[in-house]
Amino acid sequence: MYDTEPVVPVRVPHWTDRLRLDSTIAELKLNLSEIDVSLPGKQLLKLFSRDDRLPGVILLRDGEFVGLVSREYFLEMMSLPYRMDLFAQRPIEQLYEFVNVNLLKLDGSTSILNAAKQALERPPDSVYEPIVVELVDRAYRLLDVRRLLVAQSKLYEVATMALRQREAEILDLNQRLKAENTRLGAEVEVTRKIQTMLLPHDNELAAIASLDIAAHMEPAAEVGGDYYDILRHHDRVKIGIGDVTGHGLESGVLMLMVQTAVRTLFTHNVTDPVALFSTLNQTIFDNVGRMESDKHLTLALLDYTDRDGVGHVTLSGQHEDVIVLRHDGTIEIIETIDLGFRSVSMKRLLPLLIKRR
Repeated sequence: MYDTEPVVPVRVPHWTDRLRLDSTIAELKLNLSEIDVSLPGKQLLKLFSRDDRLPGVILLRDGEFVGLVSREYFLEMMSLPYRMDLFAQRPIEQLYEFVNVNLLKLDGSTSILNAAKQALERPPDSVYEPIVVELVDRAYRLLDVRRLLVAQSKLYEVATMALRQREAEILDLNQRLKAENTRLGAEVEVTRKIQTMLLPHDNELAAIASLDIAAHMEPAAEVGGDYYDILRHHDRVKIGIGDVTGHGLESGVLMLMVQTAVRTLFTHNVTDPVALFSTLNQTIFDNVGRMESDKHLTLALLDYTDRDGVGHVTLSGQHEDVIVLRHDGTIEIIETIDLGFRSVSMKRLLPLLIKRR
């Protein structure tokens, strides 16, 4: 008999482990395969035959970008009668005239989440076409969409884990608040503190040099889930205003969940309104179900960025009307009723998500 030590399984790191919510497509594995369009078509066939994992080939003319031919489209085209004989000896440029590609070319600094969104918005027959990535010095690479979608899935997992951690902290706070408030008067007082302690401080507003912000919030006698917040992260400002139905501690806690989730997503650079509201809604919807509550809320978010001295504003969500006073004195009233945010299931939410610039 020999003594053997137990074998401890070792987890092999996955390439997605290093990704962050703000990771760009330049951080992913990209393919480098180029060919000049003056060469015969048989050279293109050699490239695809040499590497069966090559998603496509970038076409150049005297070193300048022309387009791309994907593996799937090329092999499908060459399988047609007489096509191989027709194009084998002819310049690739003549072949490219028959290629109807919905080309998606993105800068390497494009975020993974944004790139995946643009890729999936293409026509169904072009969704899995490789993406051309432009790097510094006009260098071009190809990104396999399947690899991009794996990365996107990982980032949604990262965001979900961050939100679950926040959720656990909030649920713990909820339990402690309920234990401390045995009488209605104490509950109202605690709710009032929750509502006011998270309001933006004057020094935070003063730090936003590009905007003049004035706001006033006066809770009613029965405080509830009124939400007002102003967040700044680098060169971006997010202003939120909303309201949870009802009054008391339960409404206040739900408001706190929304504030914490919005701040978490904003800090992790989730800027796309559809992605933000989808993740936020699913989190709040799950929490409301766990609380066995019938609460719902309205919420509008205004995103401001200053690009070269010019302010850009994006409005998303649903709350009261927004009044816009423009530089030339004109006034526009934006009704947010159709921009849509309620704590509902994802299948019912997604058709409602609209943004207004």
